[in-house]
Amino acid sequence: MRPGLFVWAVLMAMPTVAAQGAADDLSTFTKVPFPPDAARPMEISVGMILVDFARINAREESFDISGYLSLSWKVPSLAGKGRRRMLRDDLWAPNIDFVNALEPVRLQNEVAFHVEDDGTVEERIRFSGRFATLLNLRRFPFDEQHLDVLIEPFERSVDDVVFRVEPKRVGRYETAFLSDWDILGVRARVSTNRQSTLDETRPRFVWTIDVKRKSTFYLWRVLTPLILLVVASWGIYWVDPAQLQPQISTAVAILLSIVVFNMTIDFALPKVAYLTFIDSHALLSYFFMLSSIEIVIRIHHRLNVRGIEAARRLQRRARVLFPVAYVLAFAIEATFFLAMAGHEKAAEPVALPPAVRVR
Repeated sequence: MRPGLFVWAVLMAMPTVAAQGAADDLSTFTKVPFPPDAARPMEISVGMILVDFARINAREESFDISGYLSLSWKVPSLAGKGRRRMLRDDLWAPNIDFVNALEPVRLQNEVAFHVEDDGTVEERIRFSGRFATLLNLRRFPFDEQHLDVLIEPFERSVDDVVFRVEPKRVGRYETAFLSDWDILGVRARVSTNRQSTLDETRPRFVWTIDVKRKSTFYLWRVLTPLILLVVASWGIYWVDPAQLQPQISTAVAILLSIVVFNMTIDFALPKVAYLTFIDSHALLSYFFMLSSIEIVIRIHHRLNVRGIEAARRLQRRARVLFPVAYVLAFAIEATFFLAMAGHEKAAEPVALPPAVRVR
């Protein structure tokens, strides 16, 4: 055979080989049918344990974790044969989909199933991945977040499968930690998700990790310096009203220091479309510094128009009014962001009743 004809034959055969491979993959996926003796919908107990955190990315609104996922269901025909391990290709299993995963989830230890004498089949999977979640950062850096992992069966509706939380297998390892967050707890619940485009309702398992940010860094390295800079600017009200130059130069220098300081810490702040507590406090600092410059100009104007005594009276009022106004503004700001702008998600109980079939 000529070399050209041989190459042509190989190229023509490749689509057939690829198609056969795809058919083999599909047959592997579907060759074990739904157990005929199992109840419909089949109740699957789901548990998840947090092993460790990698990070929480506030700018991307994502988090990286690793954990253990356990699924168990009952097949009556497997009862009475003792405890054993069976290969995955020999038994039906729900194909789990991590709905909010940002990239393919890495799975381990999914080769075999553990089968009990009563016919209970258990699948244990070690997983790790990156997941998307909505963050409410209005209270930043004093915020608490609820990080969700959403699980659904792939191409299975509530007519086939329902989920039930296994409370004994919902938790975390004691060694799981984050350097700048406190892990408050782990909880789970079940719900349903209506797929309008597919005209079906799927069961959903929602696993939630409650975390609270450690605010020490932002309190002492961000908020406190901003407060001290504003307080330092009040010294201009103790300079003689006739000395305009030192008052203006001091106020402008502190204003520029606040601008440079905010640019320096920008890398540590989340990029969101709304104001956070720390953003609001930075704007408050700008406002009071600009107001201080305006008052200095008014004092000098009154000095030129009404004399030194009138300028000193205005200066004495500023010594009292500015600290009082700043404290009141800070209190209102803190009340609004830390009390009124709390997290919108409601807490869910850990212990839950069995899943209910939803139409």
